Amino acid sequence: LSKGSGPSPSRYGSAKLVQGHKVLANGNSYRGTWLDGRMHGMGLYTWSDGAEYHGEFREGAAWGQGEKRWPSGRKYRGEWMRDTMWGDGEMVWPSGE
Repeated sequence: LSKGSGPSPSRYGSAKLVQGHKVLANGNSYRGTWLDGRMHGMGLYTWSDGAEYHGEFREGAAWGQGEKRWPSGRKYRGEWMRDTMWGDGEMVWPSGE
């Protein structure tokens, strides 16, 4: 994990929030805020196939408000819980549906 050029670390309880970028062994990557080595706060997760999720993370998962875009052009904007589309949101297909 390398610290990015974002804001300096801040305290979150007894842990530090830090900005960083990491490429995972599977080729996926995450750039954003980390807490105790897990994605936490705002960030951008990119899959090796080109799909991207930009939004809130909690405890290492997409959790809160965010948008995922697939290489096909499909996108979902709305609520997430534990990496799952959950609650209010909107799916838009390449055809505009």
